[in-house]
This record gives sequence, structure tokens and C-alpha cells, in this order.
Amino acid sequence: MRIRLVVLLVLLTTAALAAQVVISPSRSSIPGPIIVAGDLVYATTTPTITSGFSTTTPSIAGKASSFAVTIAATPGVTGTVAFNTTFNNIPSVSCTNTITANIVQAVPTATTVVLNGVWVSGDVIRCVALGY
Repeated sequence: MRIRLVVLLVLLTTAALAAQVVISPSRSSIPGPIIVAGDLVYATTTPTITSGFSTTTPSIAGKASSFAVTIAATPGVTGTVAFNTTFNNIPSVSCTNTITANIVQAVPTATTVVLNGVWVSGDVIRCVALGY
């Protein structure tokens, strides 16, 4: 009986959440933000580097909720990325250095994320930022 009740509660919760999810209608990509119960979950704005990463110009590609920073010559140890949108709550941000595997610390706010780490020229820091 308990298992049936748990399954029923999961199904009801899933149905309730599905009714509150707003996704722009496209099968090939996500053209707009994903909003769940009024909260921004996935942001599609174009992020920008506001400071740091290296003394020469680093590059950034992707969207606010999924982006990659390429470290240029003379790397630093910190850098800031602006989401160019505001999450309702501070998003969960997870980053990985996909070239040298050095650890990256992400310190997000509702509008930016500060990344800290030890980088070398050419490192690519890939991040995912999801609101709730």
C-alpha cells in the first residue's frame, strides 16, 4: 500500500510540475528561457566576461545557462561572467576545466558567477548554471 501511495504522489507531483513548465515550442533548440512555476530555470541570454581570466582577451561562447570560457595568454586565477539576466534564486553553477582538469570554484549570484582556479593559456572552462 505504501509503495502505491508513493508512486501516486510522484505521478501527481510530476503532473503538477509539468503543468507549470513553460518552454518555447521548437524541436531543434531552446529559443527562449525555461520557466518553472514562475522561476527562471534555464537562461538563454548571451553571457559576457566582465573581468579577469587572463591579461589578454579571453573568449566566451554559449548561453547564460551553458557556456564555455577559453583562457587566453597570461592567465589569472579569477574571472567574472555576467549572465545578462537575473535568476529568481541564485542558480546552481557547476564548472569543469576540460583541458588540464584543474579544479574550478564557482561562486554565483543571481546575475553573475565568479570563477576561481589555476589556469593555463588555452584552458576551456565549461559551466552549467541552473535556477530553481
